[in-house]
Amino acid sequence: MNNEFVETVRTTQQWDDDENFDAPCVNIVSPTEATSAVDLYDGQIFHTKVDLQAAINGWSILHNVQFLNSTSNKIRLSIMCAQHDNVDRPCLWRLHASRSKRLGGLWKISTCGPPHTCTHPILASGHHNCTTKFICRLIIPIIRQQLDMKPKEIVARMESKFDIKISYMKAWDARRKAIEATFGSYEQSYRSLFCFMEALRLSQPGSVYSIHVVAPTRFKGLFWAFGASICGWEHCRPVLSMDGTFLLGKYRGTLLAAVGIDGNGGLFPLAFAVVESESNESWIWFLQKLQELVPTVVAREKLCIVSDKHPGLFDEGHRYGIMTTNASECFNGVLKRARGLPIQGLIMSIYYNLVALFLRRSAEAQKWVEAGQSPFVPQTMVVIQRAERDARRCPEPVTINRNEFEVIDTSSRANKVEITNAASCTCTCLRPQRYHVPCVHVVAVAGARRWDHNAFVSPIFTIEKYLATYSKLFHVFPPKDIWPGFNEEHGLIPLLAPTFRRRAGRPRMNRFRNTMDELSSSSNKACGFCKQTGHNRSTCPHNPSSSRLSSVTTYFALKRID
Repeated sequence: MNNEFVETVRTTQQWDDDENFDAPCVNIVSPTEATSAVDLYDGQIFHTKVDLQAAINGWSILHNVQFLNSTSNKIRLSIMCAQHDNVDRPCLWRLHASRSKRLGGLWKISTCGPPHTCTHPILASGHHNCTTKFICRLIIPIIRQQLDMKPKEIVARMESKFDIKISYMKAWDARRKAIEATFGSYEQSYRSLFCFMEALRLSQPGSVYSIHVVAPTRFKGLFWAFGASICGWEHCRPVLSMDGTFLLGKYRGTLLAAVGIDGNGGLFPLAFAVVESESNESWIWFLQKLQELVPTVVAREKLCIVSDKHPGLFDEGHRYGIMTTNASECFNGVLKRARGLPIQGLIMSIYYNLVALFLRRSAEAQKWVEAGQSPFVPQTMVVIQRAERDARRCPEPVTINRNEFEVIDTSSRANKVEITNAASCTCTCLRPQRYHVPCVHVVAVAGARRWDHNAFVSPIFTIEKYLATYSKLFHVFPPKDIWPGFNEEHGLIPLLAPTFRRRAGRPRMNRFRNTMDELSSSSNKACGFCKQTGHNRSTCPHNPSSSRLSSVTTYFALKRID
């Protein structure tokens, strides 16, 4: 320390005008810290005016004070306490900030004080500065990773972070603004769909898409499949479960999905489409695009397609034991909360779900390899071990000839087992043919002849195939500023939203009503005011505040005026 006088400046204007003062090394509040209710003090610096306003909003909410804007433009911001004109006890708190040229356009607080004298220990039911814009900025980083975020979750986050309870409608509106800030509005999401899908194709190698456009530039349908899913499905069971689910956004539509099954029985989404409705025309277009754009579907032999319209097909084992469309139904349930997003948000929700799915299952496969307990996936090992236990209780198989054997199981039923080579077997119980895993009768024959019954297990159920299923990688999706631009030569044109817009109000229920939907006559409730039956509190003739009594009073009052 020394006694030399050091000249200082008081405002950013003096700082900018005087060239003798150099900009000091300061810590700048980051955009993330700005929404964390940081303390405000003189000399504090922010990147932008938006960051400064967010910090002021968060600080005022946390300390239960409110403010009003006095001056707000591109270079200056001045605010004062909302109680500055209170007659009994005016609050003199002020905050002045401006954009400093010396700091390269950063915003600096020049004055903040004196301390508030209007604070209250009890929070008000609603805060003037807790706007939907502030909540939107707060939840944007979260909603990018959780696109199906509910308004109730936003209410809970605001209550836990700022100890304030916001209304459901304010949370809903903030969520809408956050989604629009990320993907644009529903109309903008359709307009830039070509650019969005082209960015997806370039960032995810092997991905394919096709957009059905009707004259002149009206959206009709969208088909897409990620490259990692196309490559991974080659190692899954040759079965596809098809189903559709309706969308819940501003525009009507149906999401069609082709979902496969991996070696361990897990869901493996392959291809998707957004169409107008689940009609014959839509399904034909979806299957045509699946055949044209996904070559692995055409290359797979004995491919079986399971649909909820044909539950009674007999497929000679091509189903691999998949007898229902539960796979596609379960995946539709996973996307239930994302079906109300714009179309780009829906695609990104599927993208993030698949990224998490591939990471989780590839990590599981690595643990199985390190354990080295079995060459097969756990679900298949459970089936094989059960067959081995049951085979020990079977009598000695009878050899009929070199390839045929008779096995009597614990139920005293004779079964014919035929083993043509070291990797192929059949049984009259049909389990090896349907599930491609040896049954108890085949295991009994293999044990008697000292053969390896694991050779009769399909290679699809090996850990090696499971690793190959999830070996392909997803990549980071590029930001919007580096997407390809509109280019008519390459077919990248702005699109109009579809014509099938959803009607306002609650969706109409198409379920046929029966006697179970009729109200029981015994449930005749009594009025909450007079305890008599036949009416309720709002229509009670004895209740002064009831709607019926007020209407009668108004009628006689008008008659008296006449």
